[in-house]
Amino acid sequence: MTSRDNFFHFGANEKHCAWTEASDIVHIEWKGDISAADIIAGARAFDLVPNREKGFYLVLHVAQQGQFPPEARKAISSDPRSAWVREVIMVGGTFHFRVLMTMVSKALHVLGISKARVHTAGAESVVAKEIERLRNKRSASAK
Repeated sequence: MTSRDNFFHFGANEKHCAWTEASDIVHIEWKGDISAADIIAGARAFDLVPNREKGFYLVLHVAQQGQFPPEARKAISSDPRSAWVREVIMVGGTFHFRVLMTMVSKALHVLGISKARVHTAGAESVVAKEIERLRNKRSASAK
């Protein structure tokens, strides 16, 4: 279990939640349908990361996520804070949603909004190892 610093609920009926961990990780847990307003409200967590402009890892917990309509996807691309996301790690979710998020990631890359890539983690227990792997890869490429 991760530490849940800056934890808050958001969205209709406060069904979604977000929190930060360490100095460079944001978690967002989606429960049910996701609206454009939910995307913007959840991105408030980005503002809580120290040195956020240098980048951070975004962990999306999507096992209980519902519909993700086009207006929600558009909200991601229109929010300038998306550029702060270094890498996205998705936990859970359907095959369809994983493909959709990979497509959104590639579109943001092509548009020059974000260079983040989507990675999948089959279970919560492997998220920390995946982030460590990504940090090591980043460190090695910086040398």
